[in-house]
Order: sequence, then structure tokens, then C-alpha cells
Amino acid sequence: MKIFTIAIALLTLSLLFWQFRHKDMGQKLWIALGSVGVLIAMGLVGSMLKSIEWLFWLHRFGLIVGWIGVLWYLLRDRFYGWMIFSPLMTFGIFLLIHFLLGFS
Repeated sequence: MKIFTIAIALLTLSLLFWQFRHKDMGQKLWIALGSVGVLIAMGLVGSMLKSIEWLFWLHRFGLIVGWIGVLWYLLRDRFYGWMIFSPLMTFGIFLLIHFLLGFS
């Protein structure tokens, strides 16, 4: 999974800089870089969800949906924030389970 994450991050960044070099879109560059940064951070912090296996796999699925959202933004110029920030839902579920049931 780490190799997949690194490969898709490099693919996204290369596509982003290729588009910026040919079309000179400053605002789109910063929005996409911020989205990529958020997804990488959520991927790194997502290891805390390993204590609940089904939630960890749901988080991984959310990361894949988030990467698809970033690529969709780069290719089609449509920003779907719910796709990009969908892994945040799993953190909310984890905190809810932690506070209600006492998982650690």
C-alpha cells in the first residue's frame, strides 16, 4: 500500500507541475498542492486506525477516493471537496467509537 501511495502521489505531482508549466494556472496549483498535502497527511496519520480493522480499510478506501478527486480536479477542473476530504469521516468515526466504547 505504501508503494501505491508513493506512486500515485508522484503521478499527481508530476501531472500538476506539467499542467502548471504549460497553462500557468497559479490558483489551481495551490489548491491542488494543498489537497495533495492533506491527503498525504491523512495517509500518514491513518495508521492510528489499525486498532479497528474495518475502519482502517474504510480509511484506505477514502484515501483512494480522495486521490481520484484530486486527479479529477486536475483533469476536469471540477473540485469535489467531499471526495478529497472523505478520509476525515473515518477519523470522526474513530473518535466517536473511542469516546463511546473506550477503545484504545
